[in-house]
Amino acid sequence: MRPHRFRMHVTPYHVFYGFCALLFPLLCIGAIWIAAARHLAFGLFTVGYLAAWVWHSFATTCSRCHFYGTGKCGIPGRVVPYFFKKRSLEGFPLWRIKANLYSDIVLMIYLNAIYALHPALLLLTLSATAIVWLVVYRHNRFHGLLYLLEPQRRQRTIPIKAVAVTASARQSAPHPSAY
Repeated sequence: MRPHRFRMHVTPYHVFYGFCALLFPLLCIGAIWIAAARHLAFGLFTVGYLAAWVWHSFATTCSRCHFYGTGKCGIPGRVVPYFFKKRSLEGFPLWRIKANLYSDIVLMIYLNAIYALHPALLLLTLSATAIVWLVVYRHNRFHGLLYLLEPQRRQRTIPIKAVAVTASARQSAPHPSAY
């Protein structure tokens, strides 16, 4: 009898998101450090901006994402359940997904602008931004709810599922005038 071996199925996808899960918090901490080294108010603004971005992303996109509660998107998928319950996509306006995309882009620009103040590390952030843009955002592939913005899926809101009411359910339900 052969001994049971523990095998982990590691794909390039898992390696990439594991790398992002480690790199992004380090880049944020580095940005706070660089900003605070310039001026305390700049550092505090950066902390506030990053906190607002995390709250906005977790509250709008991450709590409705199909990767909610999994490690498939790195840290957010595992952390969001501690702060926000799983929310439904039904009736969610697409402009909020677009707003989250644009806030992600602004954050990437902001982090790179901060690292431009410390040129020795700028190549690292520019490279990370380029890789993340190509892998995650290109063609709305992997990030959150961006797949809903594809042209064939465009609508103003995400449709609400129709619930079929059976005849037996109608008969057992109290009449509205009973309330």
